[in-house]
Amino acid sequence: MSAEPQHAKTPQEYLAEADRRFDAGDKRTGSKCVWLAVQTALAALAAQRGAPLRNDDDAFKLVVELNREDGNTREPIGGYSVAQGFQDNSREVWEEDNFDLSLYHWDDDGFELARPLAAKFVNYLVKKSEKDASR
Repeated sequence: MSAEPQHAKTPQEYLAEADRRFDAGDKRTGSKCVWLAVQTALAALAAQRGAPLRNDDDAFKLVVELNREDGNTREPIGGYSVAQGFQDNSREVWEEDNFDLSLYHWDDDGFELARPLAAKFVNYLVKKSEKDASR
């Protein structure tokens, strides 16, 4: 994450793009789209709450706060962890200290298991944002 992230699409649009990319066999770009969906949803929620979102530490702090609000179910933390897996799978070799791409690339089953979990997390974040906006 970078300071004041700017996103061209909604979280749902990024997820739809991810589905198209995965269906075409482009796992790296699909993974990037999933990560962008999460970033976009987190950015909207952070902005509504007046919380900083400069980096991954700020994002994780927000997720921990969401977890606390939800009774410490650990579901938000698990969702964020899955999303970080997509971030890892989106990186090129040597990008952001990624020295061994094989450490980050899931097999087909890994993607099939993680995709619905990531979508559930994005939808959770969007609903939280909508709930906050209605206050």
